[in-house]
Amino acid sequence: MFMVRSIVIGFFAALLFVGISTYVKLGAYKEAQVYYDKMPSYKLIYLDLSGDYSQTSLKLNEVETLLKTVNIPCPHTFGLFLDDPNVVVTQDMKAKVGCIYNDTSKQFEGLPKELQMTIISGSNDKLSASFEGSPALGPKKVYVKAQKIKGQESLFPALEIYSFNSKKELTTKYFFSVDL
Repeated sequence: MFMVRSIVIGFFAALLFVGISTYVKLGAYKEAQVYYDKMPSYKLIYLDLSGDYSQTSLKLNEVETLLKTVNIPCPHTFGLFLDDPNVVVTQDMKAKVGCIYNDTSKQFEGLPKELQMTIISGSNDKLSASFEGSPALGPKKVYVKAQKIKGQESLFPALEIYSFNSKKELTTKYFFSVDL
């Protein structure tokens, strides 16, 4: 009986440890900062994504791999989500995912033919957010908070820019209702 109790206690302790570790690793305890900010113009090199937005990281890896073959650096990645997943059925959702550059005049020679490139114009007073946790928590931590400010107005298209700092910590910058 003592052995069974020890195993059960050990199992629940391990489960608690894994749960707390995941909570901390994902940054679930962190708060999103939502505010109005100026959105600069950006140059995007990307692939189109159709369907489930959870496939974003796979497409990002594809873009980064293609750019590495022609020695083009990818300092920051992005997801430009065109459709609201609360309104559009998953298989019909569209996004653009890839690498993002602040210098819109930068030229890229030898860009792989699979990739597309465009410039999105900046604008003043765009609803924005910043979150230092996992982008997977964005729908619960960031979008909910931003929607409270925006009211009934759509947050989409929404631009998410993923950046790592010197400590390899991820920060996601959000711009909502982006003009395309």
